[in-house]
Amino acid sequence: MEPKKGSIAICGIGTLGVITKDGLQDVEYSDGNKGKAYVGIHLTEKVTQAGKGWSSRNPIVIGYTDLPVEEFYEKFRDAITNL
Repeated sequence: MEPKKGSIAICGIGTLGVITKDGLQDVEYSDGNKGKAYVGIHLTEKVTQAGKGWSSRNPIVIGYTDLPVEEFYEKFRDAITNL
């Protein structure tokens, strides 16, 4: 499955996120490295709070949602943050 806005995906360090923008975006990581990645929000609290920024250069897409991201997050927040 191709990454796109609404994709539910796993990043390289194993965190679950939902992509909020189509296509690769410019990103700067906490270590100062810059690159292109798909961006969105965290769905779990494995690394940071759910709802915070998430990115992946090569996401593994596991599903899609047609709901607006905010509605998806609000509707499923309790279930997904406890994964």
